[in-house]
Amino acid sequence: MHSIWLKQISRIVGTVLGVVFAWWLLQIDFNTFAFIFLMMFLAFMAEIVVMRNYALAVFFLTPYVTYLAEAANYGHLDANMLIKARLEDVVLGSILGLLGGFVIYNLKLRMPFEKIAKTFFRIK
Repeated sequence: MHSIWLKQISRIVGTVLGVVFAWWLLQIDFNTFAFIFLMMFLAFMAEIVVMRNYALAVFFLTPYVTYLAEAANYGHLDANMLIKARLEDVVLGSILGLLGGFVIYNLKLRMPFEKIAKTFFRIK
């Protein structure tokens, strides 16, 4: 259970710091080559640090994912709206992850879900 709490806290902390970094980056008008280099750098750094420090990996992933979401709208979305939506998504997802971890590690709660899963998925 401790590892689930640690991962969710790391996700929230890394995302909050990454959102501040993403907001700062969204204020800069990058040329094409600088933008390509930035995206490569963010993806590379996330991959390098993910096994050692999850919060730091999420710090680099947050602006990367934010730019990917922005790319679908050709840079016409409001940066503040994107940042707010990203924070809401991560906080909600982390809460759901914590609840799921609590159910998995609590035998009294897990048993009814196992019965439902066995019935629904026809597991013997």
